[in-house]
Amino acid sequence: MKYLLKAASATVITLCTFSVSATNGYFAHGYGEANRALAGAGTAYGFDAISSLNNPASALQIDDQFQFELAIFSPKRGFNVTGQMAPPPAFSLALGEVESGNEYFIIPGFGWKTQLSEDSSFNLAVYGNGGMNTEYESSVFYGSNAGVDLSQLFVNFGYAKQINTDLALGVAPIFAIQRFAATGLEAFGQFSSDASSLTNKGHEITTGFGLKLGMTYQLTDSLTIGSTYQSTIKMDKFSDYSGLFAEGGSFDIPSNFSLSSVYEWSNGSLFALDLQRINYSEVKSIANPLMPNIMQSQLGQSGGAGFGWQDIDVIKVGYQFQLADITYRLGLSHGEQPIPESEMLFNILAPGVQEIHYTAGIVVDDLSISLMYSPKSKVAGPNPLTCDPVNGQCAQNINLYMSQVQLSFGYRF
Repeated sequence: MKYLLKAASATVITLCTFSVSATNGYFAHGYGEANRALAGAGTAYGFDAISSLNNPASALQIDDQFQFELAIFSPKRGFNVTGQMAPPPAFSLALGEVESGNEYFIIPGFGWKTQLSEDSSFNLAVYGNGGMNTEYESSVFYGSNAGVDLSQLFVNFGYAKQINTDLALGVAPIFAIQRFAATGLEAFGQFSSDASSLTNKGHEITTGFGLKLGMTYQLTDSLTIGSTYQSTIKMDKFSDYSGLFAEGGSFDIPSNFSLSSVYEWSNGSLFALDLQRINYSEVKSIANPLMPNIMQSQLGQSGGAGFGWQDIDVIKVGYQFQLADITYRLGLSHGEQPIPESEMLFNILAPGVQEIHYTAGIVVDDLSISLMYSPKSKVAGPNPLTCDPVNGQCAQNINLYMSQVQLSFGYRF
C-alpha cells in the first residue's frame, strides 16, 4: 500500500509543476486566488474554496463551488562573491556573480466546497505550499553544476461546524507530498556521514500527514476575528539524501499559526489584518547552523549543518472594494528575514531572502486575476569557511539576492 501511495504521489507531483522558490522563507505569500491578491491577509474570512482552507472554519461563509486556478511564477535569484581567494584549508568560492537559471514555473491548484447541513460543510483543496529551487550553470562548489529542487504539494480535507451564531470551528487533515533533488555538493563529502547519499541522486518523493485547526468569531456585525494553527507535518525521510539532511534525511514541514481580523463595510468593502508566525526552528535540517556544526558533527547526523533559518513573523494587510460590478483587491506583506548574515554559504542553494510582497487583483463575475511583485531583497555576510579562527577576519563575502513576480488566474464554477 505504501508503495502504491508513493507511486500515485509521484504521478501527481510530476504532472503539476510545484517547483517554486521561496517567498516567506519557502512558504507561499498566500494560498488561493483571493488570499494571494490580499498578500495573504484575510484568513478569518471565506473568499473561495481554496482560500477558505487557510482557515478551515471560514468555509461556512462561502457558497458551494468548484474552483480552478493557475499561477505563473518567476523568481530571479543568484549570488555574488567578493574579496579574495584564500589558500587551503579555507574553502573559497570563485569570485564574481552567478545567477540561477529556470526562472518560470506553472503552479495549478483546485478547490471544492459543499454544504453538508445548515451548520456544517466540507471542502477540499489541492495547492503548492512553496519550495526552493536553484539551478546554477556552474559548479559553484567545485563539483558538478550546483542546485536544489524542493517541491511541496498539500491536499487539505476540511470540515467546518457552526457552534453558535457567532462561533465556527474547523479542522483539516493535510496530506503532503515532497520532491527533492540536489546536485553539485561533492566537495562536502568529507563532512558527510554518508557521501554516497549526499548529492546527485535524482529526485526523491516523500509523503506525510499533518493537521490544520481554525476558528472564526463574529465579534460585531462588521468585525470578524479568526485564528488558525497548522501542525508540524511529519514527513518520511529522504533516504537518498541521508548524508545531507540532519537526522538521516529528515525534512519535516514546520508548524505555523495566524491571527486574523477582517472589518467589512455594508458596501462590500473590507480591510484585513493578519499576523503569521512560521516555526522553522522546529526542523533541524532547516534550522541547524553551518558553523560550528559542520566542524563538530557530520552532515546527516542530528547535529549536522543545515541552513540556519530562524523563526519569522509576517504581517499582512489587505483591502477589498467594489466599483460597479468589479471587485478590486490590494495587499502588502512584510516578513522577517529567515537567513542570518552568518549563514550565506549553504543558502546559495536556498536564497529565501524575500521580505516584502505587493499584490493587486480584480474579480469580474467568476473570473479573478491577481499580480504579486516582490522587489529585490539582499542578504550579505562572510563565507564562514574562509574566516581566520584566531582573528575572525574572513577572506570572502557572499551576497544573496532575489526578486519575484507572479501572475495568477482563477475561475469559480
